Amino acid sequence: MGDAGSQFIGLFVAFFTIKFLWNLGSITQTHSWVSLILTLTALTPAAADTLTVVINRLKAGKSPMVGGKDHTTHHLVYAGFKDRQVWMIFSFLGFGSFLLSVGIIYLVLMSRLEVTVLFLLYFLVVFGVLYRNTIKYKAS
Repeated sequence: MGDAGSQFIGLFVAFFTIKFLWNLGSITQTHSWVSLILTLTALTPAAADTLTVVINRLKAGKSPMVGGKDHTTHHLVYAGFKDRQVWMIFSFLGFGSFLLSVGIIYLVLMSRLEVTVLFLLYFLVVFGVLYRNTIKYKAS
């Protein structure tokens, strides 16, 4: 996929994320941190990858704005996974993010806001595993 295609998809995802997830607090009269947790949970695969790449590039003294083969998907291949397996892993993470996001919305509608903080653990675990993988497995 080229820059134009990936930028279009990014714009599309950003628009609907802001419209439906980020503004949930104003619709349901809940705290803004609930919308932040919901958005972070829904976008866990992309957010964890972006955060990992930015941290690793800054640690290496490189610009995070320049492309490269240091994304979490590349490091999973370096770890020995096949392309199809990497696709399956990220599909599973995306589906898990979707299910947890629906769960957060359900909890918000039931006024169970305190439980939504636990959903941050999902993001932290996924980020931790993917980040550790980028440290452990480098390009051959």
